[in-house]
Amino acid sequence: GDFVTISYKCASAHDLYLGTSLFNNRGIVSVTLDGDAATSLDCFLNVTSEVVTRRLLRKSVAPGTHTVIIRLLANNHQAIDPGWDITSLGYTFLFDYLEAAVPSDIPDAAVTYPNVSAALDYDTDATYKVSPQRLLWHLQKLGLAGQVDEYLGVYWWNQRKRINAAWNSAVFTFSGTWAPGDSAAITVGNFTFRKAVTQWDTLETIAAHFVYYINASSVSTWAEKTGPGQLTVHVRSPLWSDTYSVSWSSAGGRAQRPGHWPPVRMEHGRSTHPLPAPSTMQSRDGMRIFFNLPKLPGSLLPALFRWSLSIRPIMQRSLTPGKHAIAMKCPSILPPTSWVFSPRSAPR
Repeated sequence: GDFVTISYKCASAHDLYLGTSLFNNRGIVSVTLDGDAATSLDCFLNVTSEVVTRRLLRKSVAPGTHTVIIRLLANNHQAIDPGWDITSLGYTFLFDYLEAAVPSDIPDAAVTYPNVSAALDYDTDATYKVSPQRLLWHLQKLGLAGQVDEYLGVYWWNQRKRINAAWNSAVFTFSGTWAPGDSAAITVGNFTFRKAVTQWDTLETIAAHFVYYINASSVSTWAEKTGPGQLTVHVRSPLWSDTYSVSWSSAGGRAQRPGHWPPVRMEHGRSTHPLPAPSTMQSRDGMRIFFNLPKLPGSLLPALFRWSLSIRPIMQRSLTPGKHAIAMKCPSILPPTSWVFSPRSAPR
């Protein structure tokens, strides 16, 4: 079949990769390196759009000049199991590049930028799911030695509880005798949760069905079993305006419901939770470690704490060797304050 010949030179021992793509119309190629025994590469993949990738051809290739021959074969992928696999729709092969990859440790930064660094966000996966040591290692390997601006959002670091507040809820009770083929429905806002009754259903399973359905499907409400054949639906926002209803089709079954959502009492205040949740502990410990990791002398680590609907203090930690200080500024709300703490203490 058709073939391509590539000669290349590499001064170090290396692994050889092929750049190509996989798709449902791809064929099979044979690969030889300097006349060695041919190996085959099947580029078929049962997908609806091609997958751009690279594939390992040879490992531990000696330094020097080498010749690679890639030849398209006359056979293609055949379905292994018709239940999930298909036969390739063609014989196409895409050659993109060859890569001689020299295995090595991650090198130090070629250039160091003393006035450039990253803006970190502790609310996102890229920061809070990475250990402080690894985060600093990333910055050092990239040559970023400037001030680190870290935003500590309200979602993780600050655990709170509500004071003097109540949420709307509604109780639904199923009673009577339900028969196979009966149905019931609870509508909240413009979404309807339905239940088709079977011969195995009881009042308990009917109520439980709506609990599972609401908790799996709704982001504005949640439900719990609160009695025989009974569930309570709770709203997640004090600013609630949706209506609700319940309906059923049954000769012997009934569904009881309140006439309206109870009036809501808005929250009158907030308080920091006295016992920090695990996420709060993780944030506090992570920040203590990060603030005390060895960094370049004299650098600063500004950290912006967002206290939603309250104050927005700016915390700045001096990293000069021998000093461990935090200055907190609360613009237009509180006068600037500062603390000095040991490397083992945590910012409060």
